[in-house]
Order: sequence, then structure tokens, then C-alpha cells
Amino acid sequence: MEKFVKEIATNTYKSITQADYDANPALYIDRTDRPVYLLNYHIEAGLTYWQTRYHVKELVKASPGGFADFNDADKDALCEFAYGDKTLIVAHYEAKGLSNSDATNLMILKSAENVQRLSLDAIVIAASTKMMLIGVKYLTVVDDQGELDSSRAYSLTDAIGDFKNQYRDYAVLGLEYDDEHEGIMDYFESTNSYTSGGLKNYTFNPDIVSAAGSEDAARLLMVADLQDLFVKGNA
Repeated sequence: MEKFVKEIATNTYKSITQADYDANPALYIDRTDRPVYLLNYHIEAGLTYWQTRYHVKELVKASPGGFADFNDADKDALCEFAYGDKTLIVAHYEAKGLSNSDATNLMILKSAENVQRLSLDAIVIAASTKMMLIGVKYLTVVDDQGELDSSRAYSLTDAIGDFKNQYRDYAVLGLEYDDEHEGIMDYFESTNSYTSGGLKNYTFNPDIVSAAGSEDAARLLMVADLQDLFVKGNA
């Protein structure tokens, strides 16, 4: 998603490209930086909850003050997305009259509901054929007999089986994505206990390596495609 807008003529919300917006901005009301509109109208715009929350996370991370920079309505939406400094979320609830205990419990409830919503999308993402297509694209080689060998792509699918289940059931991405334990992206990105493992252990398609300039560069390209699928939710 590049721009999230309300089209004035149709009174509907849409996800459009920056180029489309720049071509005639007078046709739209830009709501790209407003979590409350993203929360309430993302379905109308054809966006999944996963895609929408990813955009909101990037929005908050890009804001110097994070959660504190948003107005009250947008803070309410961020609480629904269960994203932001947990202390500030609790304080936001307290400012609305809740006790610290009730505010903390509500924050925990919203976090659980968020996982449930993400998991519904993760089921679809995890089942996407894009995972195998990515594996075949980068890891298929031609063997000594001139035959295509996709065994490495299948090996990758087997290796991430448990991580894929955690992703599907609990929307776990990994330690670098604010989760409490390692996940599928730790393996793909070779982080934490996979610093010397994960995708670093795979031999890449030599044509891909040649076009990219090096095996490390080819690996980064594959990671970017995997991030687009699993992190951004573009199944």
C-alpha cells in the first residue's frame, strides 16, 4: 500500500499507488497517516488486517515520538491494533478513566484479539503457493545431467515446517519483529541463533547469483521476496 485515500466522487476508501495520487490529488482525501481510518475502512479498500497493521507499524516507527505523536482517535485505533509502547497504551486507557489494573487487562485482551485477527490472515499467507515459487526461483539448479534440481527448495519447505505452523497459528515472525521467541524470519534472515545458518546454508541458482552480483546479494533478494510475503502479508 502506497496511499490510503477516500475517493471524493464515490465516497469510498481505496488503496492506490503514489503515482495515481500524484496524477490528480484533488480527487482524494489522503488518510494514509491516520490509523483510525485504516482500522475502520481497510476492508472496504480491499486490504487484509495483516497488510493494514503492517502499514500502521511502519507509520508509528517513522514517527519521532511513536504512539505519543498521534491524536486521541488514532491512539484508540493503535490500541485496537495492539501496537505501540505498552506503558503508553495503558496510560491512554487510564486517561479515559480506567484503573491501572483494568487498563492493563484491556491492553492484554486487545493483544490477544490482535493475534487472533492476524492468525486468520496468516492461515492464507502460509498456504500461499508463493513460498514454493520463491524457493524454486532462487534455489533450483541444473544438475550434472542437465536436469532441473529443486531439492533445495523442498528442503527449505521441510526446514521451516515448525516455524510455519507457529506463524499460521500465532502470527509469530521472530525476535526481530517484537515476538517473544524465534520465528520463521529468524531462519530466513539468519538472525539470532541462525546467524550462521538459515538461508546462509543454501546454494543459490547460479544465474540469480550472476545477475545479483554475489550470493549474498542473491540471498538478500530472496529475503526481500519472503518479507513481502510473510512480513507484509502480500500473498
